[in-house]
Amino acid sequence: MALYSALRDTTLILADEIGNTDAQTVAEKGLEETMKYVASKVLLDSLVSTATFIWLAAGDQVELFTAGGFNITDASSPLEPLSLFVGTVDTNGIPYVYRRFLQWKDLQAQPGRLRTAIFGGLVLDERPERTFTINASDEMELFPEPAVGKQLTLHYRLTPAPYADSTTPEIPARWDSLLINGAVMYVKEQVRQPEQIINPYDFFKALDEEITRMESQLRGTMSRPSMKIGKSYRVI
Repeated sequence: MALYSALRDTTLILADEIGNTDAQTVAEKGLEETMKYVASKVLLDSLVSTATFIWLAAGDQVELFTAGGFNITDASSPLEPLSLFVGTVDTNGIPYVYRRFLQWKDLQAQPGRLRTAIFGGLVLDERPERTFTINASDEMELFPEPAVGKQLTLHYRLTPAPYADSTTPEIPARWDSLLINGAVMYVKEQVRQPEQIINPYDFFKALDEEITRMESQLRGTMSRPSMKIGKSYRVI
């Protein structure tokens, strides 16, 4: 796996900017920004972390970043949760579905415990029985609350680390060329036409086809079967 410094040197060669000190700094920034763009499009195993917490008492609101809660130290607010399982220390347990805070509060206010409801326009409104959210104080709330002693296992997304010469990007080595291609575009635009740049992510979109191919190879086909609701469908 190539170091960032090696990817930078390759970027400068391809951009025909060898020996340009300013271009070197831009290339480093380009690699960092491309890595962020790729990570925003693809869930990379190297950017997923896990934290656990033992449910202590009814009415708990579990803090994310303190020693009395999940004690997460490798991510910052706002946290991007991926999944939550409630079970025992030895098993993953039952999955809880994440909902944004205001949506979660709205669902808690709905009467009854209906799992699904059909509304106008044949829209299927999923209302899972087990949900969790993160409030403005970086605390997790769950419904229904688990039994005391159950373990909460939270998986969450990390942000790519900043560029450093001696580190490697959080991407499979065979896709290093993706970062180089993005950085070359970044260098050419920043060094030659900086006044025309409004948003660098606009030209990173040229990488989307290659990113889609990378995701397909990393993940395979993961889509779940879909269900089409006919016009004669009725809810009793």
